[in-house]
Amino acid sequence: MADDERLIRLIQGLHKGTMEGKIHWARTAAKGVYLTSFPEYGVRISTEPPGSPRSMAAQFADLTDARNYYVRIYNDNGDMLEEITDRQFTKTPQFDPHELMLETYNEARRQAMDTNQAIEAILKVLQ
Repeated sequence: MADDERLIRLIQGLHKGTMEGKIHWARTAAKGVYLTSFPEYGVRISTEPPGSPRSMAAQFADLTDARNYYVRIYNDNGDMLEEITDRQFTKTPQFDPHELMLETYNEARRQAMDTNQAIEAILKVLQ
């Protein structure tokens, strides 16, 4: 597994790029899973209930919270290279993994689902 410092920088970079509109997310065939592509690699972000049997990192789940967030890195053959969960890091004043991954997931979803376009269309009707 890659060292935590590099993974933290990756999560922070995905968050920053997503929030600034520099990283664009698309839907996948799996509901609630969003994908962005880089040369030779893909990154998927998803959320799952705590203790989900699909989760390789379920041992990190705190069952008092509603969702766990995952970032998974794939090569261009479709092999998963790394799985990162918000539960594997310690929250510090400088780094809140749950909050960053939640915000990144929500913005990825909004982009992939064209939420802003839907809101604008509804607002036009309401005027």
